[in-house]
Amino acid sequence: MNTYKSNDPNQANLRLELHHFTHLTFNFISNIKGGQPLSLSGEKLEVKAFVEKAKNKIIVELSFNTTAKEGEEKIFNLSAGYRGVFAYTETSEPQSIAGFAKTNAPAIIYPFLRASIASMTLAAGVPPMTLPVINFTTFPVVVEER
Repeated sequence: MNTYKSNDPNQANLRLELHHFTHLTFNFISNIKGGQPLSLSGEKLEVKAFVEKAKNKIIVELSFNTTAKEGEEKIFNLSAGYRGVFAYTETSEPQSIAGFAKTNAPAIIYPFLRASIASMTLAAGVPPMTLPVINFTTFPVVVEER
């Protein structure tokens, strides 16, 4: 068991261990004509957080799906999953852990997903898809204990 322990009183009780894509699907439906800006339709972001007490871990999973259109014509579908894993100390308060998992952890991980999607779409030769900024204090996040 890899438990995060810190004896330094100036160090945070939580830290980001890793973050990565869990999946990325980018399907072109038709070619871009270039006459109109791309618009998104059916954007859907889901966030789930899991607290693994036995391992002192918080896992945040983001799932994003959308379709890009040029005018009324569908250009591509994009589906992405992104995960972040945080470690916390054994002395962390349970209510602090739950609050962090619900609000702070998604707010930390989401910019990685946002930047990655912008970069991927640009590299694919389409205008970069910039996801909106989200205030996670009001966003519905389900937190489960494992």
